[in-house]
Amino acid sequence: MQTKIITFFTIALLACNGNEKSSSTPETATAVTPAENTMKVGNTSGYSLLYDTKWALDNPANAEKVLSMYKNWDDNNWTNSKQHMADSVSVITWDGTVMQGTKDEVTKNLTDYRGNYTNVKSVIHGLVGIKAVDKNEDWVLIYAREIHTDKRGKTDSTELQEAWCFNKEGKLMRFYQYGQMKPATAPK
Repeated sequence: MQTKIITFFTIALLACNGNEKSSSTPETATAVTPAENTMKVGNTSGYSLLYDTKWALDNPANAEKVLSMYKNWDDNNWTNSKQHMADSVSVITWDGTVMQGTKDEVTKNLTDYRGNYTNVKSVIHGLVGIKAVDKNEDWVLIYAREIHTDKRGKTDSTELQEAWCFNKEGKLMRFYQYGQMKPATAPK
């Protein structure tokens, strides 16, 4: 599983073209057709890719859904995210917690999980929507920092890398999260 996620993040980094626009006004999202900007890893250096597919940049609608769900998480209102979830959902969090079941069950579990914190603020480092063209799956890869305060008043942060998989109807069906607590002293 970790190999799959590493492959996703590697391909996402390769898909970024580095042409960033700086503007003080937000831009309207534009769709990218799968025929544009597709790639498939050719030389795997002898590794067998567990998730071997042709990748393309995806329509940003799912990335916008992920940001909306992040906002709901921060605001402690995860039930507002239920509209973006498939009937059956699978979630694995960075600490190894596994949640599987109906969207109602997973929503309750995530709400309970979020209840461990009195405050959460997310800092989004970046995200990209990609499409597994051969498998007809839409993914959002996101890099973020979660700053959270527990019920005892202790504030800490976690660096996160996540892969969100959406079904053909644009509903979240799988979610993988990898994280690391912020080191006490960061390298300079």
